[in-house]
Amino acid sequence: MAESFKIRFMEGAFDSGADGPVEWRGYWLKDQDNMALRFDDPRLEKAGVGIFKVTGPLYRKEALEDQAFAPGMKLALVLDKEGRAVSIWDAARKLQLGHVPRQFAALVSGQIRSGRDVGGISLGEWVKNGRRVGLRVIVGPKTLVSQA
Repeated sequence: MAESFKIRFMEGAFDSGADGPVEWRGYWLKDQDNMALRFDDPRLEKAGVGIFKVTGPLYRKEALEDQAFAPGMKLALVLDKEGRAVSIWDAARKLQLGHVPRQFAALVSGQIRSGRDVGGISLGEWVKNGRRVGLRVIVGPKTLVSQA
């Protein structure tokens, strides 16, 4: 009997070489069979998992630099008053970093409204000249995304 779908987090880094000295640090994903799992693997979407760059963090540079958003940190997902847009906060809900991008907002807001136990983790960061300049997160059912 095949083991059910699982996500494993493997720490890693690489220097992209594009746009000067930009380094990506964070987690790569592997499945239950220890095979590399691409961020766009269809099994992720089927399991209700989204992986994306946070929208709007450059408007909140202090939050972007805060250790509350370092790779592996848990995140809070908060619906706006209309229940469509989803903002991304640190786990303590003291610092807002940005938003879930439009193409993933329906997935995430739908899960939250339906009462699913949805979580988020800072999956990786782009660092340029020693400063965090971007963040990729993973969101979905906490049973899958709370293990980093």
